[in-house]
Amino acid sequence: MPVFHIEEEINLRRWDDILNRPGYQSPVEARKIRFLRVAAVYSFKEQSDVIKQRVKELKQAPKGANWLYQMLNVFRKTYPTDLLAALKELATNKNDNAILAAIIENDADSSHLERLEQLQGLGIFAVDIREELIDKILKPLLELEELAGNPDANTSLPRYCRWADNLEQQFACAEHLVEEGRAFFDAENLQRLKSIPLSQVSTRFMKSVRWKRDSVITKRK
Repeated sequence: MPVFHIEEEINLRRWDDILNRPGYQSPVEARKIRFLRVAAVYSFKEQSDVIKQRVKELKQAPKGANWLYQMLNVFRKTYPTDLLAALKELATNKNDNAILAAIIENDADSSHLERLEQLQGLGIFAVDIREELIDKILKPLLELEELAGNPDANTSLPRYCRWADNLEQQFACAEHLVEEGRAFFDAENLQRLKSIPLSQVSTRFMKSVRWKRDSVITKRK
């Protein structure tokens, strides 16, 4: 049975780092070689601490990911469902958009269409900030830490290598969503929501609410 001894410190950041290791062979023919367990455990504590710190900073920053998540929760609980559906439609369907078509068909004031086209930050209704930051960055990292502490675990490493390859892109996506959230919850931008065609009940509701201090929704008496 082959035995491997690794005493040097190795940093594995991409799948290519594994492919380029001395003596790497792929595929391994399991019928010819009998493996009992993995004899070497790769440590990535310093790389792991850096990732956790970046996640923490993005969550706790002023108007960061935590702020955006809370704001969206309040917004969804307060505003009518047909407005939420319209925002998702605007965010996900750039071509043949039903909302824009309704404004044109009703021959509405051109200013309505103009304000709607200026609406910013719609990406927060197409992509979930919690999923992007927690499910796609932090959870795989915690799974990998558990795997590193259990060399006998039977799992597929290529999945985690692909995760590492896409890590910077994933952080960029989360950071962009936070920026989108700041743009959407700007007071002037929220006024543009009144240009979205809604039911009569929802339209009346939209006229009766305002966003105060970027965080509180109140009704006018």
